[in-house]
Amino acid sequence: MPNMQERLETAIERTETDSSLFHNMVHGTDTQTVPTEGGDVPTMAKALKDVRNELYGQASSLVNLAQAAADDAANSVLLAQAEVQNAKAEVQNAKTEVQNAKQEVRNAQAEVVNAQTEVQNAAAEVVKAKAEVTKAEQEVQKAKDEVENAKAEVRNAQAEVVNAQTEVQNAAAEVVKAKAEVTNAKAEVQNAKAEVTKAQIWAEGTDAQVEAQGGIHSCQKWVELAQQATIGNFPVTVTGIATANQTVLPLNLDEPLGGVDQILTVIIENTALLPENYTISNNGQSVILLNPLAAGERWCVKCLYELQSMAGMIDCVIYEEM
Repeated sequence: MPNMQERLETAIERTETDSSLFHNMVHGTDTQTVPTEGGDVPTMAKALKDVRNELYGQASSLVNLAQAAADDAANSVLLAQAEVQNAKAEVQNAKTEVQNAKQEVRNAQAEVVNAQTEVQNAAAEVVKAKAEVTKAEQEVQKAKDEVENAKAEVRNAQAEVVNAQTEVQNAAAEVVKAKAEVTNAKAEVQNAKAEVTKAQIWAEGTDAQVEAQGGIHSCQKWVELAQQATIGNFPVTVTGIATANQTVLPLNLDEPLGGVDQILTVIIENTALLPENYTISNNGQSVILLNPLAAGERWCVKCLYELQSMAGMIDCVIYEEM
């Protein structure tokens, strides 16, 4: 399973790749397509160009149809006008020849009727042509509306791209924040490791290591020195459980201690106190703490009861598991 660093690096790599794809889609030319995991995607410029070309083609076809219909109607009107003129001429001829042949007059009248019918038909064709022109105008308006809708969709798509870019920027900011938190966590781990190393040096390090920390001997070394300087029994251990705000730890020894240098260590809940945090009472029967204890805290005092020589030793701190 990938660790946090690997997951962050993978997320950054994906974010950079997606950001590059978005950049190519928005800023590519009107002839390019962008390859993605789901297939090739046209750039914004190419998509707009394709839509515009298709709409312009459809609008041009509609205009051509409307123009052809108008031309047909105009030709019909001209034809009707010519036929009307012909009819008038024939009527005039019929009037001049009415004296010669009534039959010809009736024929002329029939021709006039036919001409009127043709005129009416021509008028009907004109009305039809006007209707077709109106329909063509409506189709053109519809095409314009579709172009406006397409423009609106493009604007929406551009807004979505901007939103996506904002989300990518936010994701990048989160990645930077996560990196900073990881760096801080690493620093805290290093500090903790340093503290552990320092505690180990104070507990059982060499004299050179302890001197580098500002001391003389480790707790283990002090115990060894104390055991070498002790005659009879090992150091005396006194334990107890504190009451609230207790600062005096009674030793109840048969003989009082001669000085604070006879105290090997004072431990409160598994933590050894530094010598500056305690002293010995005037009667040598108690340890006086600088800071009070809480109720229920366990305490332990180890001291040398019978000494051969402690002249060469100074205050020390010993860490011991209770």
